[in-house]
Amino acid sequence: SNYLKAIEYQEKAIRGFKSLNISFINYYNNIFTLMDSYYLKGEMDLALSTCKTYVSLFDSIPEHSNWMKSDLLNHLAIYQRENEQFEEAIHSLNQARKLSKEISDQGFRNSIEFTTLQSMALTYRKMGQYEKSIAFCELANTKQLQISNKLFAHNYMNLGQTYRENKEYQKALEQYKLAVDMHSSKKNFSPKFMSSYSVRLAYCYLKNDQLDSALVHYKEAEKYLDINLDLPLKSIDEYSELNSFNLNSILALSWFAEIENHQAKSSNNPEFKERALRRYQQAFNGSKYLQKELISKSSKYLLNKNLQENFSNYFHLLLEKYEHDSSQENFQTIIQLIEDNKAITLKEDIHDKTLLAKSKVPEAVIQKEESYLSNINTLKIKLHKHQVQSKKDSSTIEQWENKITELRRDYASFQKTLEQEYPNYYSQKYELRKINLESIQEKLNLKDVILNYFTTEDTVYCLLLSKNKHSVFKVGEKNKLLKDVEAYLEALKLTRQKATNADQLRAFKELSHRLYLQLLPQETTKGNKRLIISPTTKLHYLPFETLLENPDEGKSNYKELSYLIRSKSIEYAFSSDLWLESKSANA
Repeated sequence: SNYLKAIEYQEKAIRGFKSLNISFINYYNNIFTLMDSYYLKGEMDLALSTCKTYVSLFDSIPEHSNWMKSDLLNHLAIYQRENEQFEEAIHSLNQARKLSKEISDQGFRNSIEFTTLQSMALTYRKMGQYEKSIAFCELANTKQLQISNKLFAHNYMNLGQTYRENKEYQKALEQYKLAVDMHSSKKNFSPKFMSSYSVRLAYCYLKNDQLDSALVHYKEAEKYLDINLDLPLKSIDEYSELNSFNLNSILALSWFAEIENHQAKSSNNPEFKERALRRYQQAFNGSKYLQKELISKSSKYLLNKNLQENFSNYFHLLLEKYEHDSSQENFQTIIQLIEDNKAITLKEDIHDKTLLAKSKVPEAVIQKEESYLSNINTLKIKLHKHQVQSKKDSSTIEQWENKITELRRDYASFQKTLEQEYPNYYSQKYELRKINLESIQEKLNLKDVILNYFTTEDTVYCLLLSKNKHSVFKVGEKNKLLKDVEAYLEALKLTRQKATNADQLRAFKELSHRLYLQLLPQETTKGNKRLIISPTTKLHYLPFETLLENPDEGKSNYKELSYLIRSKSIEYAFSSDLWLESKSANA
């Protein structure tokens, strides 16, 4: 359902129950639905505070309903984990484990104990404590055996995922194989899940240097995913036509690209490199499509986190191509990747709010649009949860799948109406946004330059864009540069003290000038008067104005130094794209 409406109705219902002094155990399902709606809408703080409120009422829960205590703590742990409050989540789960022993109903107790153990495994995995995560995966699997006398594909997958993240690829392979065997033995197995399982197998074989086996399972995954290499996938409509395109599809496409890239390196065949580039492009364009489809901010965060694993490889392939011909087209592709990678969720939120303010689309139309997306996403979540249960109801699954198809058809019809009645809103909302390089350059003066900094796993780079030129340069080794930035910020604090000694001044000058040479080589400053800086990571804290253009060896007073601000105008922008939007809005 529509999350806004669900929240509104549940809040009204709960207020009604409270006004009648009815105990909350009698409207627990309403509370659960309200918290879940907050969570799925991305209102994590509201979900967290609501859950804490009812956890504080434990003493009012009678013995026959004491399963609610463990259940509430499990939900609290989910919201804490999503907020990256990992220690608090572990504490809540330990409480849930302790309280679950008091549950008299065996079925409830087993179910909640399994959920708690699985949640412990996931939380420790997110914390990077893989040994503990593995231990709790095994405990959860033991509990699953007590409940159903057998394990299921998702049990093996969870353990395999932890081994994979811990880079224990052989052990991950063993678990993934069991998951594939378990899933493929079903009469009506899900091609989507089979693709997801097979690509994980392929990835681990690749990391184990078993390329032949990796390629076998790669082909299996490609077959089940059914996304043709030649599909351009450059528009929302193209992704909408794909069956059940989701986060796993992004992961699969990224791993497809890595396997193709590995083949390119081992065979020196440029065809594999082009295939890898196309797969990466499908994955990263797909991420922009899902940004528009997903409701929960936590889901968007997860999407971006998954992409980070493959960002460096994609960038280096693009950079290699750009260094070969320095073409505008290849620079356009690189800047598109960098801009999309800079907190795409924030950019989408800003873009949508700006668009709504300009579009004059009636509120009722916007709500109808949100309702379609919410309905589709809710049914997808229900379908997924139902599919991983031990006992499947094929008629219910078929009913939900038909309903999703029907909603998609209605939504497509609604979009056509939007296109006809509000063409400007439609074109900006439902096209995959592309950085307009020419428009950015048009807004720049002859002595302006945009410096767009970004990082890969171990290196800081910068994209330079001026009125008539573009280039990419390597700034330096990431960890060393960021340590210099931290040291410089500390040195900068000392300049505010009334009494500073010669050693402090000398250290400040050395650090400041060294950072200037690294971050602003001559080609970035020569002839340019205004520097528009788009920072990354700790560079956001660095006041570029204070960097020294010269060593200033003979100067003994901070006021005499050659600060960059003396010769350049400095402007900051979150990204080139948002800088252009701000200039267009002020025009």
